[in-house]
Amino acid sequence: MTWHWYAPTGGKDKTFYSKNTDFNLPLALTPGTKEHELLLADMDCVAEQLKKLRDHNVPVLWRPLHEADGAWFWWGAFGAEPCKQLWRLMYDRFTNMHQLNNLIWVWNSSVQEWYPGDGESDIDSCDIYAPSGNYGPVRKHFELTDALAGGKKMIAFGENGAIPDPDQLMASSTPWLWYMTWGEGFVLEGKSTTDEQLRKIYDHPSCITLDRLPNWRHFGGSE
Repeated sequence: MTWHWYAPTGGKDKTFYSKNTDFNLPLALTPGTKEHELLLADMDCVAEQLKKLRDHNVPVLWRPLHEADGAWFWWGAFGAEPCKQLWRLMYDRFTNMHQLNNLIWVWNSSVQEWYPGDGESDIDSCDIYAPSGNYGPVRKHFELTDALAGGKKMIAFGENGAIPDPDQLMASSTPWLWYMTWGEGFVLEGKSTTDEQLRKIYDHPSCITLDRLPNWRHFGGSE
């Protein structure tokens, strides 16, 4: 689950984009400011929605503050340190104050400078939009992301265009945990990944699709 966080102080159009808001993150991280109050209010509002899933025993792959190092979103516009502070603030507030024990925290950047630390993420990921028809394993970006925690965590594609070929992934020992292909033209039009290639991926023995998952409601039970 990704949170496209509209700037707490507003702006124009889609205010998660830095160009559409003048929201000042360093100021918002300062207790006592109006921006800080709005920042916390947004977090608390989202936390209440996540509690509904927690109360129904639904785990959530939680991927906030995505693509921060690109700076096109407001949470990355002021550099690495404010972004890491924001991540840690959210992690502490959601985990300790709101008791959201159903969240699996997914960090989303392969740049070491931006990494908030091993203790505040469960899975590390990066976003790569390979050119249409390029089904290579994207090994370099896997290695960069894997290095964040010294090879101790699972690594996922937060977002992707063309989907890597599972045979190439196996041959190169590049075990991406999952991929999340941006919809619309990246899938529906068959340009980024052809229909034939998509069927190969879904049918491949190394790929797990929904129909091959266990019944989690009775996992470990007799049913």
